[in-house]
Amino acid sequence: MSPSRLTQTPGVIIRGASLAVVYATALVAGWTVVPAVAAQQTESRVRANSGPSQVEDTAADTAERFGRVPQRFVIDLGGYLPNVSTHARVSTHLRTGSNVNFENQLGLAPNTQTFNADASWRISRHNFLSFDYFSFGRSGTKQIGDSIVWGSNVYRAGSTIDGNAGFSYYGLSYRYYIWRESNWELGPGFGIDGLNVSSSLAVQVATSGPRTARQDSAHTKASVTVPVPLLGLFGDWEFVPRVFLKGGGQFIYINNINNYGGRMADGILGFEWYPFHNFGLGGVYHYIALHVSKTSARTGNSVKFDYTVQGPALYVAVTF
Repeated sequence: MSPSRLTQTPGVIIRGASLAVVYATALVAGWTVVPAVAAQQTESRVRANSGPSQVEDTAADTAERFGRVPQRFVIDLGGYLPNVSTHARVSTHLRTGSNVNFENQLGLAPNTQTFNADASWRISRHNFLSFDYFSFGRSGTKQIGDSIVWGSNVYRAGSTIDGNAGFSYYGLSYRYYIWRESNWELGPGFGIDGLNVSSSLAVQVATSGPRTARQDSAHTKASVTVPVPLLGLFGDWEFVPRVFLKGGGQFIYINNINNYGGRMADGILGFEWYPFHNFGLGGVYHYIALHVSKTSARTGNSVKFDYTVQGPALYVAVTF
C-alpha cells in the first residue's frame, strides 16, 4: 500500500469558526466595553471633584498588584507534566475509520513533560493580556490485537505498528476585571487558543541485506490546525500577603459550521508566592479537553480528535 496523508488546512477551519468568533466578540463586548465606559465616566467625575491626587489609575498604581508586588509585566518559565489521553479517527467517504486509543492500543506513554512559558501584561487596572505556550510529541510501537482502519489503509491484527502523536498549544487571552478590590479581582475574558494536533500510523517492517534495519510502510498521517475562540471567567485572590490564589476557565462549543464542529474547555487553578519583590514561585493545574472534527467538502474524508491534557505546571515568575 502506498503512503497517504489526510490534513486539514488552517484556512478552511478559520472560515468555519468565523461565525463563532463574531458571536463571541459581540458577547465579550457587552461584558467589557459597557463596564469600561462606565468606569471611565466615574473616573472623570472623580477627577472633576477630587483633583489629580485622588485618581486611582495612575501609572504607579497600575504597575502594582495587591501586596505591592509589581505586575506590569510578568514572565513565567517552568515545566508542565501532563497526563494525556488521545483518541483519533480517520475516515474516507467509502470507509469509516477505527476510533484509535493511542495510549492503550499503540503503547504511547500517557505521561510526558514539556517546557512551559507564559507572558502577561497588565495594560491598566482592569485590562489584562496573557500568552501561554507548550508543545510535546510522543511515539510508541506495539503489536496490535485487532485490525485498525485508518484512512485508506487497514492495519491487520498481529501487525507491529509505529504510532506518533503531537500536540502544540498557543493560548492568548484578554481579561477585563470588572470587580477589583484591595485583595481580589474577578472578570470575564475572551481568548483564542491556537492548537495543532497530529497523529500518524505506520506498519513496522524489517529489510534484509548486510544490515537489517527497521522501516515503515503504509504511513498515514492526519493533522488539524485550528484557532479556537473561547469565553471565560478569571480571578485572583491574595488570601495572605504576597500569596495569591489564581484561577480561570474558558469554554466554547461549535456545532457543525462549514463541516467543522467541536468543543473545548481550558481551565487553570493554582497559586503564586512572591518571597522577593520581583521574583516569585508558582504552581498551577492546567486542564484542556478538546474534541474537534472536520469533514472535507471536496473529498468527503474526515478526521476526528479527542484530546485530554491535564497536569501540574511549576514555574518561576519574574515581574517588572
